[in-house]
Amino acid sequence: MVLAQMESVSAGGLKDFLLIVAGLAAAAYYIKEIFWGEKRESVPQPLQTQKIWPAATLRDLENDRAEVKRRLDAHDKDLAELREVIRIELPEMERRIAAAGEGRVEKIHNRINEVLAEVSKLEGMMERDHGG
Repeated sequence: MVLAQMESVSAGGLKDFLLIVAGLAAAAYYIKEIFWGEKRESVPQPLQTQKIWPAATLRDLENDRAEVKRRLDAHDKDLAELREVIRIELPEMERRIAAAGEGRVEKIHNRINEVLAEVSKLEGMMERDHGG
């Protein structure tokens, strides 16, 4: 008789019934966990304090300061050496750039003069051929 009655149950009704059963099972599980489940502790406890690393001493700070000063002095020395190299080599680099520029300008002027000479020749030939 139960099977005969199940044929008349709609699919939506069956789905709703299964969702209610699953919800009740989940609620029962969470209630069991709350009252009888394994107790877990937060680590570390919120009001507990722990030392993470030893506190720095004045001697540690002085050693660090001396190391930082030594490194800064080395960087200053390196920068001074670089400035000296630039001071010595910059005028020579500027002279080479200027010389290269002058050479290019001279080549351009020579090429312009060659083109003008060829144009003059062509003009002369055109005047002679056409009676200009």
